[in-house]
Amino acid sequence: MIAPNPRAARAARLLVRAALSDWSLPHLVEDATLVATELVSNAIRSAEAISLEVSLEAGSVRVEVFDTSRELPKKGEGRLLDEHGKGLLLVEALAADWGYRLVRGGKVVWARCGPASS
Repeated sequence: MIAPNPRAARAARLLVRAALSDWSLPHLVEDATLVATELVSNAIRSAEAISLEVSLEAGSVRVEVFDTSRELPKKGEGRLLDEHGKGLLLVEALAADWGYRLVRGGKVVWARCGPASS
């Protein structure tokens, strides 16, 4: 578990970067680290605890963030002056696919970055 504080996003980036380096996937680092940052940033706003899992799936990377909130993720409208609400729009733009599932004790929001990602 990761404490939901502002340092969590940096820790997520470092973890994703290290995993992709180990897996020799430097071409996915930029998209996957941004996706992880957004998913973790969303989780720290509403949860008491979060965790991050990064896995390799047939040439793509799956980033999953568990949090203890059952509040479903919502895409904002992404208006220019809005402080929040653009994160899932960014995830949608960078990831090949994303979604969520309710689990015991909260939810998991996931995204897959890979060859089909932009």
